Amino acid sequence: MIPFPVFVAGYIIYRTSSDDVTLYSDPFHGIRSCYDLHRVILLTASSIAAIHRSHGEITETSFIVVSYLSLVLLFVFLRRFEAAPRNSPARGGAKAGVWVVTALLAAVFSWRVSALMPWPVDAIIWVMAASTVLGGFYALFLHHPGVD
Repeated sequence: MIPFPVFVAGYIIYRTSSDDVTLYSDPFHGIRSCYDLHRVILLTASSIAAIHRSHGEITETSFIVVSYLSLVLLFVFLRRFEAAPRNSPARGGAKAGVWVVTALLAAVFSWRVSALMPWPVDAIIWVMAASTVLGGFYALFLHHPGVD
């Protein structure tokens, strides 16, 4: 059972997103990066504790490691997206990275939850994960209400 790392990861994602502030125009960049470092350390400590509680079971340990690495990659891509100037190719690449990593996270968490459920609920879980991934693709790449 891994509720605390998931809670910490959700909090980090919520706190690292910003409306329209890039890293270079943020007057509190040093303070924010200190808090971001604190959050990553907390996520790492929580993941290490979860690995310790898994008692060496390979499926649980691999789930924790893949989730942790995916979240770290997500933070990296989010930072690159925030730092890139508007309408630049770097921003598009970071957006693609965010989508790929969130699709991976959706698949990993769906796999983990569906293993515990009966087949009708299992099917619903996978349909929800697929619709989330496809909806994210549409929102990030196909739907253009304004400029980027």
